[in-house]
Amino acid sequence: MKQHCSQRIASLRGGGRDAFARLATTTASSLASGNGGVRASTLAQARRHLSLRLAPTTMTSTTSRTSSATSTTMTTRGRWCQGGALAWSRANTTSAAMTDGEPKQTQEEKKAAASNPSIAAQQTVERAQQQSGKSTRVAYTLPHPIWQNEYVDAVEINHTPPENLTDKLALNTVRLMRFNFDWMSGYSWGKLTEADWLRRIIFLETVAGVPGSVAAILRHLHSLRRLKRDHGWIHTLLEEAENERMHLLTGLKLKQPGKIFRTAVWVTQGIFFNFFFAAYLVSPRFCHRFVGYLEEEAVRTYTHLLHDLDAGKLPEWKDTPAPEIARQYWKMGDDAKWRDVVALIRADEAHHREVNHTFANLQLEQDNPFPPGH
Repeated sequence: MKQHCSQRIASLRGGGRDAFARLATTTASSLASGNGGVRASTLAQARRHLSLRLAPTTMTSTTSRTSSATSTTMTTRGRWCQGGALAWSRANTTSAAMTDGEPKQTQEEKKAAASNPSIAAQQTVERAQQQSGKSTRVAYTLPHPIWQNEYVDAVEINHTPPENLTDKLALNTVRLMRFNFDWMSGYSWGKLTEADWLRRIIFLETVAGVPGSVAAILRHLHSLRRLKRDHGWIHTLLEEAENERMHLLTGLKLKQPGKIFRTAVWVTQGIFFNFFFAAYLVSPRFCHRFVGYLEEEAVRTYTHLLHDLDAGKLPEWKDTPAPEIARQYWKMGDDAKWRDVVALIRADEAHHREVNHTFANLQLEQDNPFPPGH
């Protein structure tokens, strides 16, 4: 009996070490994201500001003192999509060796996990997804906000007045672009159907994903060329670019464009990329103010779409479910509808609006006030 108890305690210790190893891996991954790490006080402030959704995560470990074993439970809280801690994406994370019914690791898997922390984290995700019956494919997305309903419903149309000639030039450029596109797409003078709205959304998101990536590239090269830090701007710009691309991929689940549409996207991207590239070299302030005003128009457009949905003008979308890619990206429920997706996209655009107007007011050497995932 004594020998059996000793073997059981040793087994539990091993399981506890496995659980703590996964905790260390995911925590290190979370703290490593961003420039120089993020202090706990800054993260707490960001959580309060954005009302991000927190999911309780429980880890159980068993320790022994002298001849008796004492069970202790540690409870921590992990953030959805904050810091990229994928191993914490399920509600209860426990050691596979300690919990009945969970898939057991093979000897090869244990050896691979011991030699490579990233493999250990990947195996944890796969076991969690197998347990829940979902796909084992991992979504390779950057940290991004997960909005609460209070913020989503509180988004409003607003405008930042121009302060100087550069701001006025940015505002008039956006107004000119919108006037021409609205006239050519029938937005100004025709009644938009579901197909018309989708064409508009998809086309605009192919353009909206360009500024963040171009600005990030130029600031990255600037940092390398001058042998200096970037002050944290690059990650926010890349997160914005990917977020806009996810809007595009979501819309593509409802409609696949034809050859003429794709040709128009190629031509527009070539023109807009070079325009924004050259403009950012000359005046980053103009470009960020330009994007801020562009996002103001995006909020206005998505608000119009929500009004049409609520007024019953788009009956085909009344009960359209949210695409799977959207439910995974924004952590939506299985009963989410397309309207919920549109509201979340509008919340993202409102956030980009505030970020770029803030960047336009900062000097290029000032620190980025937005932590990773903000």
